[in-house]
Amino acid sequence: MARANNRANQKTILPSLSPKDATALLRRQYDKGKKVLDTAPFQFPDYNGWQNTTQEFLIKAFGSESGNVKEFRSVGQFGSIPYDDPGPDYWQQRTANCLTDELQILNSAIEQLEAQAQIESPGLEKDSSDALATIENVCIKFHRVARQLRKRHGDRQNLEIKDEYDVQDLIHSLLWLFFNNIVPEEATPGYAGKSSRIDFLLKAESIGLEVKMTRSGLSGKEIGTQLIEDIARYRKHPDCKTLVCFVYDPEELISNPKGLEDDLSREDNGMLVKVIVAPKY
Repeated sequence: MARANNRANQKTILPSLSPKDATALLRRQYDKGKKVLDTAPFQFPDYNGWQNTTQEFLIKAFGSESGNVKEFRSVGQFGSIPYDDPGPDYWQQRTANCLTDELQILNSAIEQLEAQAQIESPGLEKDSSDALATIENVCIKFHRVARQLRKRHGDRQNLEIKDEYDVQDLIHSLLWLFFNNIVPEEATPGYAGKSSRIDFLLKAESIGLEVKMTRSGLSGKEIGTQLIEDIARYRKHPDCKTLVCFVYDPEELISNPKGLEDDLSREDNGMLVKVIVAPKY
């Protein structure tokens, strides 16, 4: 009862961040939360610190009385706990379940902020950080879009993603929802006697997008080798300050997608490289 009264006496806090700034902060917290979730066993001080910071950012983004904040706070507060100490394995699993639920709430909050920012600033060019976040979202959700295209009304022929060119065509179509100037197959300066072309270049945002699709004989090791060569070539392009490498792996041919992302995502001689493998099951 004392806890309820204390909550009731707290002053209501109004939102203090713009949707753009709140999105950047919460997306950073989402990435940190994923790292905590992927690290076993849990370090509870890291989790508690992440939880407290994320809640503060949610309050600054939505206000203390918003549904997002209340839902985030409620995770883990209810449910029975064994009378006897169940041991460390129990608490590890319970924390993993709570963090998974919190990440889902956080992802939903980010989507709400992105939609709000789009409504408040229609038709404006995105800055590089917003543009990168948008491209990442398109890549991460690409497989969901591809699956949806297979569910047609009536007896209409399915729209199947069969090869890398199909991936490029669909990515190109999705990018037009968010960007006004997309240059396909932009030539890059020669490297080691060879010239090549970035699949897509967003010149206003200085972002290049390279698309790969796994197939038999082209899995993790081979894709990694290709991307290393592409990165070396594309860093010479004067309009490419950030390179996103999207690897579509619908058949799960890459045994360690997180490892491939971590190994190649870095700053390379002034060019930021972001590798995204999707889907990751």
